[in-house]
Amino acid sequence: MIANSVKSLSRHILLLAIACMATFTTGAQANIVGVTTAPGSAQVAVPNGSAVTFTWQVRRANTTRSPIQTITSNAGTLEIGGTVVATISTVLSQINNTPANLATTEIISETLVVPRNVAFQMARNADLTVIYRRTFDDGSGFTSSGSIRLVPSTGSSVPLGIRRLDLFFEDQSRVKVLPSGAGLAALADLNFDGSGTAQFEWQIAEPSSTRGALVFRRLQVFRRSLAGRGRVTLKSPPLPTTSQGLYIVRLIATDPEFNFSPPELKYFVVPRSEATTAPAGQRVVLSGPAEGALLTGKTEFSWQRTPGAAVYQLEIYPVRPDAPVSPGKVQSIGGELLIDPDELAKQPITGIVLPSDENKTSLQRYSLARLDPGRTYLWRVKAIAGNGAVIGLSPLRQISIDR
Repeated sequence: MIANSVKSLSRHILLLAIACMATFTTGAQANIVGVTTAPGSAQVAVPNGSAVTFTWQVRRANTTRSPIQTITSNAGTLEIGGTVVATISTVLSQINNTPANLATTEIISETLVVPRNVAFQMARNADLTVIYRRTFDDGSGFTSSGSIRLVPSTGSSVPLGIRRLDLFFEDQSRVKVLPSGAGLAALADLNFDGSGTAQFEWQIAEPSSTRGALVFRRLQVFRRSLAGRGRVTLKSPPLPTTSQGLYIVRLIATDPEFNFSPPELKYFVVPRSEATTAPAGQRVVLSGPAEGALLTGKTEFSWQRTPGAAVYQLEIYPVRPDAPVSPGKVQSIGGELLIDPDELAKQPITGIVLPSDENKTSLQRYSLARLDPGRTYLWRVKAIAGNGAVIGLSPLRQISIDR
């Protein structure tokens, strides 16, 4: 009886050992321990989007036998700043047959088509963090995730270029007179072609330099991503209005540079005591130069003072070569100019702003540099009140530049 009991106990111990061995062998399977991509980042053509191809590298730990398993990822997600903005439902899978006792890295290729709306956001802001992420599973109960960073393409078949730039104040005016301490900002409306990141500078020339050698200082340096063919409006930082006198503000591009001379805005700061209304519709009487005079560096522009004026603005307009203006068409009756507006540019090509106690001036060297030899121009004077309203206007006169 004792012998039978010993045999029975031995049989149970043997069965238990076999069961333990089976359990150990079955559990020794490979597990995913990490996922990376090659390359670690990919460039996306903006703003229309493009297909990018890369590989997932799925690392698996050692195994004591060779189970045939399938590595699978059911979907990927596109994230901007940590927020999921799109789900890519493409399933990736690969059968794995890992040799015993070896770690392995499975290589899975993917071609991702970046949605256009995501590429457009990347074009508008090159600093966005855009991530494409996937989670992989090999059926062992362990999963691991990996990601690739997407960046805007630095290259483009059409290089970035600024085609047009227009400057104006927030009320759409291009010349302002305002009391000291008043708030003011400028707007730049520009048209562009191509894709890339442009660098801009807002610059200001203050009264200390506008009366002599013109010197601009930086107000702000900033970058802006542009893509495609479009139009964008840029706003300046607050403009200085503490000192009395003439200010000139402009926007320049340092990369890529403009292929044209940047326009300028002018504003004049007056004491608050002068910021009052004045009667409108007055006629500014010109004194010189005479009609059709030849302009030189010594030519003096002069006019009679206008009651209520805080500043005077001398404006010079180009005349279209294909539409010359006869002397009879540049006369004024009751302040209304008898001239086709199409024969003038939308804004003066150059000029100067003076305080009300000055009614004569010569053009500065930088203003003369904007006039072409051999061409004919028109000039006039505006009287502007302290509140910015135009209260007086002179007739137009012709002036020519010597060849």
